[in-house]
Amino acid sequence: MNRPRALCLIQAIKAAGRIVGQDIYLVGIDATPEAIDAINAGDMTGTVLHDHISQAHAAVDAAIRYVNGQRVETYIWIDYVPVG
Repeated sequence: MNRPRALCLIQAIKAAGRIVGQDIYLVGIDATPEAIDAINAGDMTGTVLHDHISQAHAAVDAAIRYVNGQRVETYIWIDYVPVG
Protein backbone atom coordinates (compact mmCIF):
# COMPACT_ATOMS: atom_id res chain seq x y z
CA MET A 1 0.00 0.00 0.00
CA ASN A 2 1.23 3.48 -0.84
CA ARG A 3 1.80 5.95 1.94
CA PRO A 4 -0.80 8.77 1.92
CA ARG A 5 0.53 11.92 0.23
CA ALA A 6 -0.16 14.15 3.21
CA LEU A 7 2.09 11.97 5.37
CA CYS A 8 4.82 12.16 2.73
CA LEU A 9 4.62 15.94 2.81
CA ILE A 10 5.51 16.11 6.51
CA GLN A 11 9.17 15.40 5.79
CA ALA A 12 9.28 17.97 2.98
CA ILE A 13 7.61 20.61 5.15
CA LYS A 14 10.12 20.04 7.94
CA ALA A 15 13.05 20.06 5.48
CA ALA A 16 11.85 23.43 4.19
CA GLY A 17 11.91 24.83 7.72
CA ARG A 18 8.15 25.36 7.77
CA ILE A 19 5.97 24.65 10.80
CA VAL A 20 2.58 22.99 10.48
CA GLY A 21 -0.09 25.00 12.24
CA GLN A 22 1.97 28.21 12.22
CA ASP A 23 2.90 29.08 8.67
CA ILE A 24 1.46 26.15 6.72
CA TYR A 25 -1.56 23.89 7.08
CA LEU A 26 -1.59 20.23 6.12
CA VAL A 27 -4.91 18.44 5.82
CA GLY A 28 -5.28 14.97 4.37
CA ILE A 29 -8.11 12.61 3.57
CA ASP A 30 -9.10 9.13 4.74
CA ALA A 31 -8.44 9.65 8.48
CA THR A 32 -5.90 6.82 8.61
CA PRO A 33 -4.46 5.84 12.00
CA GLU A 34 -1.10 7.27 10.84
CA ALA A 35 -2.76 10.60 10.06
CA ILE A 36 -4.39 10.69 13.49
CA ASP A 37 -0.97 10.03 15.03
CA ALA A 38 0.54 12.86 12.94
CA ILE A 39 -2.22 15.24 14.09
CA ASN A 40 -1.61 14.31 17.71
CA ALA A 41 2.13 14.88 17.18
CA GLY A 42 1.45 18.31 15.65
CA ASP A 43 2.74 17.27 12.22
CA MET A 44 -0.65 17.62 10.48
CA THR A 45 -3.44 20.15 10.89
CA GLY A 46 -6.27 17.69 10.29
CA THR A 47 -7.81 15.02 8.12
CA VAL A 48 -11.26 14.16 6.85
CA LEU A 49 -13.06 10.84 6.71
CA HIS A 50 -14.91 9.60 3.66
CA ASP A 51 -18.26 8.72 5.18
CA HIS A 52 -18.81 5.33 3.53
CA ILE A 53 -22.17 4.81 5.28
CA SER A 54 -23.60 8.03 3.80
CA GLN A 55 -22.05 7.17 0.43
CA ALA A 56 -23.73 3.75 0.45
CA HIS A 57 -27.10 5.22 1.42
CA ALA A 58 -26.89 7.88 -1.29
CA ALA A 59 -25.99 5.24 -3.90
CA VAL A 60 -28.93 3.05 -2.93
CA ASP A 61 -31.29 6.05 -2.90
CA ALA A 62 -30.10 7.00 -6.39
CA ALA A 63 -30.56 3.44 -7.64
CA ILE A 64 -34.11 3.36 -6.26
CA ARG A 65 -34.91 6.69 -7.93
CA TYR A 66 -33.48 5.41 -11.22
CA VAL A 67 -35.48 2.16 -11.10
CA ASN A 68 -38.63 4.17 -10.35
CA GLY A 69 -38.02 6.34 -13.41
CA GLN A 70 -37.17 9.42 -11.38
CA ARG A 71 -34.44 11.91 -12.18
CA VAL A 72 -31.03 11.04 -10.78
CA GLU A 73 -28.34 13.70 -10.38
CA THR A 74 -25.10 13.03 -12.23
CA TYR A 75 -23.14 14.11 -9.14
CA ILE A 76 -24.17 13.33 -5.59
CA TRP A 77 -22.31 15.29 -2.93
CA ILE A 78 -21.47 13.56 0.36
CA ASP A 79 -19.87 15.77 2.99
CA TYR A 80 -16.57 14.72 4.50
CA VAL A 81 -16.42 14.18 8.25
CA PRO A 82 -13.70 16.39 9.80
CA VAL A 83 -11.25 14.57 12.09
CA GLY A 84 -8.58 16.18 14.20
